[in-house]
Amino acid sequence: MISQQKQQQSIKSVDVPKRPVNYGPQVNQSAVTDLCGRVFDSPNMLEVPKQAEEGSSQNSSQYTPPVSVKTPVGGALGLPTRKEQMQKDPLSQQEVQSSLSQSDDEKDKEFTEQGTSSGGPSDSIKICRVQAGCSVVQITVGDLLLNAKLDSGAEITILSSRMYDKLKKAPKKVQDVVMQMANAEIALKGFITAPLKMQLGSRCFKERIYVAPIVDDMLLGHDILHHLGVL
Repeated sequence: MISQQKQQQSIKSVDVPKRPVNYGPQVNQSAVTDLCGRVFDSPNMLEVPKQAEEGSSQNSSQYTPPVSVKTPVGGALGLPTRKEQMQKDPLSQQEVQSSLSQSDDEKDKEFTEQGTSSGGPSDSIKICRVQAGCSVVQITVGDLLLNAKLDSGAEITILSSRMYDKLKKAPKKVQDVVMQMANAEIALKGFITAPLKMQLGSRCFKERIYVAPIVDDMLLGHDILHHLGVL
């Protein structure tokens, strides 16, 4: 029995030579190739630091909503900016303001010309100031050129009786009236005439007129001023 055990131990201790196995060209197992074809001698070069891995895991767990970015119109889209457009624009700010002022002047001039051609009150009546703060206008009554005093307190226009007598073609009397003067306690007896042709500035019209013995040549009251559109 002892001899058999020794024989088995001697058999086990004999090393059997191994045949070499051809696995092709030897490759450095420690070398690693990345996706771009770059070869690294050690796989440790591709190891990601733990801090980076922890940061990536934290970022993946926390969702960050997308942020909208407003792109200014102009240079970002290839279009000229406002500054570039102003530099290329041949009109400067002063030229624009001058053109606007010229257009306003033309409008004012056009409005003035229209008012003059239409015979508006501003062009029709020329007011002259005389002594004692009275205002008079020149008016043609029939064939007479008179200085009519503007009477803001008179409701009617009164022609003096002496001026009526000087008319070459005096209109006929229509009605006898009694007029009460505002600044006097006396009553004036007079009459109303048929429509009489008158001209005030560039305005020609026909209007009935009151005749009474007054000091002034004529008192221009509200009736004719309303007729002309002055009041």
